[in-house]
Amino acid sequence: MHITYLGHAGFLVETSEAIVIMDPWLSPSGAFDASWFQMPRNHHLASLVHEKLRDPRRATYLYVSHEHRDHLDIDFLNGLPVRRFTLLLPAFSRSALSSQFSSYQCRQLVFFQHRQQIPIPGGYLRFYVDDSQLNRDSAVLLRNGDTAFLNLNDCKLFDTLPEIVAEDGPVKIFACQFSGATWHPTCYEYERGKYESISKKKSLAKFESVAKAIDLIRPAVYIPSAGPVCFLDPMLQHLNDEPVNIFPRAAKVIDYFKRRLPAGRTYVPEMMPGDILDADLCVVTELAEQRVEERNVVEYIADYAKDYKAFFEERALAHKHVSEFVTAEALRLELESKLAHLSLADRVAVPLYVKLGSSEDSMLRVDFHRRVVEFVSERPESKYYELTAPAWQIDKVLARALTWEEFALTFRLRLKRIPDVYDPVLHAFLVMEAEDVGRYCDLILELEGQEERISIEADGQRFTVRRFCPHQGGDLSQGWIEQGRFLVCPRHRWQFDLLSSGQCTTNSMSIHAVCIDSETHNPNEPRDKPDDSADRGEPLVTITGG
Repeated sequence: MHITYLGHAGFLVETSEAIVIMDPWLSPSGAFDASWFQMPRNHHLASLVHEKLRDPRRATYLYVSHEHRDHLDIDFLNGLPVRRFTLLLPAFSRSALSSQFSSYQCRQLVFFQHRQQIPIPGGYLRFYVDDSQLNRDSAVLLRNGDTAFLNLNDCKLFDTLPEIVAEDGPVKIFACQFSGATWHPTCYEYERGKYESISKKKSLAKFESVAKAIDLIRPAVYIPSAGPVCFLDPMLQHLNDEPVNIFPRAAKVIDYFKRRLPAGRTYVPEMMPGDILDADLCVVTELAEQRVEERNVVEYIADYAKDYKAFFEERALAHKHVSEFVTAEALRLELESKLAHLSLADRVAVPLYVKLGSSEDSMLRVDFHRRVVEFVSERPESKYYELTAPAWQIDKVLARALTWEEFALTFRLRLKRIPDVYDPVLHAFLVMEAEDVGRYCDLILELEGQEERISIEADGQRFTVRRFCPHQGGDLSQGWIEQGRFLVCPRHRWQFDLLSSGQCTTNSMSIHAVCIDSETHNPNEPRDKPDDSADRGEPLVTITGG
């Protein structure tokens, strides 16, 4: 098996009988309304993929993991000249993906379900689907003979890894996301020290999640993938230069793993687009002509940005005609529609203010308790959530050129929340389409209604807790203990304080922990901190269903 790295989360996997292309993001137009661009450039590899898909001797497959445009490259897929491949897409409950490809011309179109296995010459593909409304993603395991490649990409099904290994056997090659891809804290109004502190904590937590996965599956090779992009829009270029943020490059995670993982057990190469891994020999052939490293990355991005300078200048001129007031009125109607679907609106404790541009003349206030969206000229509350965005960017959302989630990932917005507390219902209201908001609320109620509990041991005490995380249903039986008191969800690393009845440390959600020992510890009693700054945590000693 040979694996060519296509850049970002893309792979070209070749066996003697089959070719499988995974998440090819190769178009030069970027993603999320030209806010993200591939880092390093990989556009030249489109011709290689075209060539491989024309191979008449081998069965060809093209897999797309989810809807995010850095994985689902519509321009590239529509421009493929030869389509004798089988297109493999996840069957999400949201119909947008299936509708988009209902008439796509290719040899075969397959919408796969969670855990579905599809035979290919010499082996099989098995898929794992995470459809938790806020997150829609999938992972793929490709087995060819005795060699298995597990590509988790952005999918956070870390709690499923034990089942994957038990069902499919040893995983030799493993790839998954190691870098951030979210608007927190990127778009929030934090002072620099707090911004960097949050960014460092989130990055180290991400590194440690991957390290725990490597500990569990023990691959011969881990390929850092779905890593940081670069930002070429002048509005966003400052993100490239920040000394600390949630977009660390591969060199940092490789350095972390050198200290964290057992020496010599797992090879972690820094692959460039075009490099090829021989999965049998675990050797990388470096074919990329230009190696982008820490020593030359600043110059590389500056040259990259020059090629798009005229594009962004022309676009800025085109956006000047958008009226803030007209867009604000259309936005008011859109927010009313979303609010009508938000059955859990009463749970949102603060109002939401939305401003288009710097002026407050077209500011909207969303009152979740009264279920009203109205124009206001001032903000009297001391507690609130605020979103500020350019009118032209919101205009594209209202024109359905972008989804709300894609808008969030443009990073062309600023956010403020007082108090600084994550509210999952408010978050869903902001990033989901109106027709999807209701399903999310139903999922939250379904998770809260699940009564299955597990017993765990932490720092010598036994507790029972709800098994499934109230956030997005992560299996807490695959979690771990940190600092002797915090149960950590393996999917999104939420912490639940066992000594405070299972309350989440960042919001009001709870797993309703009950201590079943007579002796309890003082939650204010000081505890020694682990040496590792990422806080690796202690393994759960006892996990039982019940």
